[in-house]
Amino acid sequence: MAGLIVILALALVASVAMRPGQAVGQGNLTLPQVEYRSFWLGLAFFALVFSVFRLPHASGLVVGLVLHELGHFLAYRACGHSDVRFRLLPMAARGPASEQALRSAGHEAFVTLMGAGLSIGPMVLLIGAAQFATAGSPLHAQLMGMGGTIAALNALNLLPLWPMDGARCLALISRAFSARMAAPLLLACSAFATALAVHVQSTTLAFTCLIGAHIFYHPDSFAPRQTAMPRRLALLVTATWAAIFATHLAGGWWMLKWFLFSGL
Repeated sequence: MAGLIVILALALVASVAMRPGQAVGQGNLTLPQVEYRSFWLGLAFFALVFSVFRLPHASGLVVGLVLHELGHFLAYRACGHSDVRFRLLPMAARGPASEQALRSAGHEAFVTLMGAGLSIGPMVLLIGAAQFATAGSPLHAQLMGMGGTIAALNALNLLPLWPMDGARCLALISRAFSARMAAPLLLACSAFATALAVHVQSTTLAFTCLIGAHIFYHPDSFAPRQTAMPRRLALLVTATWAAIFATHLAGGWWMLKWFLFSGL
């Protein structure tokens, strides 16, 4: 019942708060601010999540995904993309979040990191609030489960494995130093993670690696869309990526360890 309420609330928010807006170009053009295919498939995915996982982890996964995608959405808006569409399940979307190309590699890095960046506040609040609840109580378990799941989801997303945001950051950073470095680095990370999955017999880690394996058969996907960022900016992006990753890892390591290394 709780899962159904959450799903219906998300549908209501999308219908009211993200209704079609106006983008001004050569005349007024009405553009949807929600990518509806990914939204409805996302709701179906959330229904599956609530039917499989316990409430704290299911609600944490749902809230975490919404916050993460909202972070990307708001980052696009901050970069001046009035046509950006909210994609609840990006892999199921028909097209890109925005039809406009980002103006610089720095903007692309900002958009990439804002998904996990926006999630830090709610994650810290949930885990912090859990410290004031009685250990072992249902409230403590709910808060820790939600906060830990949000943290683990974002830490996983910041790993340098394609198509995760961490891999996109690595590609952007590497191009600041060498135009040909991105593909070998991503391939090395994928090979290492796959070997680790075999060594520890982790099906989930192996599946995570396989999700983006097709990218290596399409080298054009690595083609830069903007001029490489300055090296000083690349170092700043690296530090920001590391800080956000470390924050989420600190909050959700116990959950991430279970997901990747429990032999699932």
